[in-house]
Amino acid sequence: MAFTSHRPCSSSSSFVIFVLFFCFIIPCYAQIKGCPFDAIYNFGDGESAPPLRMLDHLAPAFHLPPPPSHYAKDGHFPFYYGTNFASRGSTIGGTPIFAEKHTQPQSQTHSLESQEYSFIKFLKSITSSPEQALEMLGRSLFIINEAGLNDYKNAFQHGKSVSEVYTYVPPVVAGIKVTLMGLIEDGATNILVPGSLPLGCLPGYTALFPSNDPTAYDAGKCDKELNSFAVLHNDHLQQALMVLREEFPHARIIYLDYYNAFMALLHNHAKSLVSDGFGLTEEALKSLVDTIISQKGFAYPEVEFPEVTHCVM
Repeated sequence: MAFTSHRPCSSSSSFVIFVLFFCFIIPCYAQIKGCPFDAIYNFGDGESAPPLRMLDHLAPAFHLPPPPSHYAKDGHFPFYYGTNFASRGSTIGGTPIFAEKHTQPQSQTHSLESQEYSFIKFLKSITSSPEQALEMLGRSLFIINEAGLNDYKNAFQHGKSVSEVYTYVPPVVAGIKVTLMGLIEDGATNILVPGSLPLGCLPGYTALFPSNDPTAYDAGKCDKELNSFAVLHNDHLQQALMVLREEFPHARIIYLDYYNAFMALLHNHAKSLVSDGFGLTEEALKSLVDTIISQKGFAYPEVEFPEVTHCVM
């Protein structure tokens, strides 16, 4: 399913000099032919160090630069091509979940819920009217990156068993769904929602549940129970996205299948696909995104990535 959006520059000869001057002074907001988006807004987990963010590899797939963090210390950053609201260690924001389950998240400062609030405040600061905001959001891509995984990881690290954390899945996915509804109601129409990686293939998770039983692992040496947990999360997430598509038919909500894309890489390139703990190395992240872009079956509905060399003027 192709994303489409168009905003051509004025072709009137009387404005040529002005347009050239304008585009040299600040980035031109005009839509380059073949480019579906002007900007990317990212939410969810900020992962680890900046070079290892999934966003650094997803943004170039749309020939846009990775947007700067909203939480830059100096508070000054360009917003021409979007903003990254994701935060390292981000959780869904449902404090009652942790209270009920007797675990405490590291921080709620930049939870998914608070990221949405920050976005709304940011949007009001850069637009002068609801109409302008809707026009801008219609040309923007929203990414909800691996939301909820820190909720699970936090519980595992607090000694919860995999079977206990199964009960986290419905409220976590419900929190993601609420955020998606809010963004769509704000005007977002193009949204990518990646699922969970196979947690049983990541050393950080398997180290929490060591086992001497060889039947606990599959042929790729991945923990079966943890992978089943990731599949459960992904199934619940896809069901939630189906409901949202029915409720908001104008919105294009794309599910990215990180799980099966990773397993395909693991099967074909086991030696080069190395995790750095709870996440992936930069090389692995790049390979994962390249697989999603170059092969069909890892995005639903399918995405047609732009073929132009760049989408920045």
